[in-house]
Amino acid sequence: MGRSFWSHEKRYPLVVLINSGTASASELVAGALQDHDRAVIVGRPSFGKALLMRGLPLTDGSLIMLVVGHVATPCGRVVQRQYRGITRRDYFRLARAERDTAGRPSCKTDSGRIVYGGGGIYPDVVLPEPDPPPLWLARAREDDLPLKWVGGYLSAAGASLPGLDSLAAHPILPAAAQETFRAFAAAQGVAIPADAGDELQRLLVRSVALAKWGEEGFYRVTAASDPVIETAAKQVDRAAAILNTARPD
Repeated sequence: MGRSFWSHEKRYPLVVLINSGTASASELVAGALQDHDRAVIVGRPSFGKALLMRGLPLTDGSLIMLVVGHVATPCGRVVQRQYRGITRRDYFRLARAERDTAGRPSCKTDSGRIVYGGGGIYPDVVLPEPDPPPLWLARAREDDLPLKWVGGYLSAAGASLPGLDSLAAHPILPAAAQETFRAFAAAQGVAIPADAGDELQRLLVRSVALAKWGEEGFYRVTAASDPVIETAAKQVDRAAAILNTARPD
């Protein structure tokens, strides 16, 4: 069957980030892109949930959800992680466990690359497990300290901030921003260590971008300041090479 309208669309190289929180439909999309050599998958193995479920109404008005099958990616791999014979606690614990390709079901992409399923989508480029957030950062987020601080900061210093284009190109706030936030956090009982510079800078510049320019500002500044995104961006050339070797649709 011809593709008619879409037969001549521009085919841009894609890099897709996944991690253990990528589940169900999102990991199936990532798997389909990988199967067709349409994207390079970067990150951590995805969650591994590909159950096809159907809701059946009961006479009392409630609904029972039944698993009626597995969903597979185009090349035939089932990404569902084993859930029989283990406890619910172990099912979720194993989602974050280190997993390699040994014993996984596999198939080949359009260009003949081997890809793996049976426990989530396995990335083409595997990144190390991220370190847990430091205690001060977890406390600051839990107490919404950036949100409580940013309004006062923008009222006092917002006029001196550069435009969004400039901030996205150089996502760093003046040193005074860190000083005022440290004092604010200390007043709320959260002590920020002296060596928290980079982590603190990322937290504050994203908060300011969100408050001043909304979601566009947040995502542009995050993309410019996140080391994981920086690593993924380096795979664009690889994505282009894979795309060029794939068979045309």
